[in-house]
Amino acid sequence: DSAEAAAAKARLETEVQKTAPTATPTAPAAGGEGLEIQAWRAERWGNNGEVQSLQDTGNNRTAVLEIKYKAGGKDKVAVCCPINTDLAKKKAIVLDVYHKEKGDLKIALAVQTGANYEWFESNPLAAKPETWTTGMRFNLAFNEWKCKASGWVNRVQPADLNNTRNLLVLVYNGNATGTVYIDNLRTEE
Repeated sequence: DSAEAAAAKARLETEVQKTAPTATPTAPAAGGEGLEIQAWRAERWGNNGEVQSLQDTGNNRTAVLEIKYKAGGKDKVAVCCPINTDLAKKKAIVLDVYHKEKGDLKIALAVQTGANYEWFESNPLAAKPETWTTGMRFNLAFNEWKCKASGWVNRVQPADLNNTRNLLVLVYNGNATGTVYIDNLRTEE
C-alpha cells in the first residue's frame, strides 16, 4: 500500500544519507542516471521478487533500483531490463549495492545477446551486509562468464555484445527474504 511504500522510502533516505559514498561515480550507462531508472521487471522462473525504481530520494542518490526478494525453492531472484544496445566496446558493468539485511548475499549479472538471446552469467560477488558495496565490477572482457556452450562453467566472455538484448541482476538469496538497492548501474569504457 502507499503508506508502506512511503515508510520504505523514508527508511531508504535515512540509510542512504548515513552511508552514501563520497567518491564521484564514473559516467552512467545511459542518460544522467544509471540504468536503475530504466524499466525493470521481475522474472518468474526464480524465487519470488519485486522490483521498482525509486526516484527522488532527496539526497545525492536521486534514484535507486529496489529489489525485494523472498525465500523460495530456487537459489536466486532475477530482475530484467531490456536494453537493446551495443556493449562490445565496454570493459565492464559496474554498480553499487546496498544490502539492507544482516545475512550474506551475492549479486551476479547476466546478459542475453544475439538473435537467440543467448544467456551469459557472471560469477556472483558478495554484497556487504547493512551497508553500501560500491564499485561492484563485472568484467565483460574477461573469461569469467558462463553459458550453455561452456557447460555452465565460468570460463568464457559474453558473445555478440554488439547485440545485447537484456541485462539481468541476479540476487542469490537462497532461503533469505529481504531488500537490496542498486545504484549507479553503469558501463565502463
